[in-house]
Amino acid sequence: MSNKQKTVYTVLITAVLTFIASTITYFAFGSNIVYFLSHNKNAETLSKLNRLDKLVDKYYYGDIDKNNMQQWAYAGYLAGLDDPYTEYISPDEYDSFNETSTGNYTGIGVEVIKSGEETVISDVFEGTPAESAGLMPGDIIKKIGGSDAYGKSLTEISSAIKEYAGKTFVITVERNGNVMDINIKPSEIETIQVSEKMLDNGISYIRISMFEGRCAEQLKTALDNAQKNGAKGIIFDVRGNPGGALNVITNCVDQILDEGIILTVKDKNGKETVYKAKDDKKIDLPLVILTNSSTASAAEVFTSSLHDNGKAYVVGTKTFGKGVVQTIFDLGDNSIAKITTAKYFTPKNVCIDKIGITPDKVVELDEKYKDAPVRYIPDGEDNQLNAAIEVMKEKIK
Repeated sequence: MSNKQKTVYTVLITAVLTFIASTITYFAFGSNIVYFLSHNKNAETLSKLNRLDKLVDKYYYGDIDKNNMQQWAYAGYLAGLDDPYTEYISPDEYDSFNETSTGNYTGIGVEVIKSGEETVISDVFEGTPAESAGLMPGDIIKKIGGSDAYGKSLTEISSAIKEYAGKTFVITVERNGNVMDINIKPSEIETIQVSEKMLDNGISYIRISMFEGRCAEQLKTALDNAQKNGAKGIIFDVRGNPGGALNVITNCVDQILDEGIILTVKDKNGKETVYKAKDDKKIDLPLVILTNSSTASAAEVFTSSLHDNGKAYVVGTKTFGKGVVQTIFDLGDNSIAKITTAKYFTPKNVCIDKIGITPDKVVELDEKYKDAPVRYIPDGEDNQLNAAIEVMKEKIK
């Protein structure tokens, strides 16, 4: 479906639908819609939808996929809220959504984005078939197993790769104008959300890419290793971290804090839920957190909870500013409604939505690396990390 078609469907459906259930009922009743309309307070809305459906059936010159139209109806309805975080997850997107949540999936280990009709690799995950095969960020996927990838949706690209699970196939990519064929074999992948290394001066560096899947378990291992290796301080890098799940972030922070508020969630009715550190486990070392404009949501909870409780010093640039919470509702047919249901507040009772968190020490990244994933910046050339190391050196003197 083209962007123009998507816009038309969204505008039309947002204007005529009053709620998703009404749409579902319409398609379920079919020819009995007249009876249903006479017994429903949203009769005018559904009547208009019925008229549109009949006009399409009678006049549309082309193939009609009613299931596709229904999916866009649901998506368009939620899009009418004009909230970038509320969305409809269709049955076709259901598996991919769950894979992100669980951290396990079958694939090659890349993150991809659309650039017009092309599919571009934006990141290559560590320890995956993609890394071993030599795929790189910026590669344009041209073919999958000989089939053209141009114009395919991200879901179609993912499905095409999964068809080769356990089998070696050829992925054709374009890199810097050169087209090349690369042999690769999809496998079961556990997403690595936490990576670690020891720097000089007894400083442990822990990068957290997202608070999803098995992040809490991976963080525990990284923290244990830091202490076993005699770390004198820890730098947490959450630059480019888009957030994650509430239960995961509270678990992660609780491994570092032994007491104090992690965050407070307030819903539309004024109900407050306060999340606090629950056990006596803590990291009693100097902590520095690295942030940037792509540090968002749960990553901002991580930053504010440790900072406001006096545990961490923040270096980098202002964070994204996402201070709202989404709740996942299973619609019963392998589809999901993800709806913004509350705002969250930092331990100092500040909602950072559309505001962000300003670091204690503001350091801009070198211009030539501003669009690069953090782990692709050469050693010694990451001036934000260098600044964090200098801060840590002062703290562990």
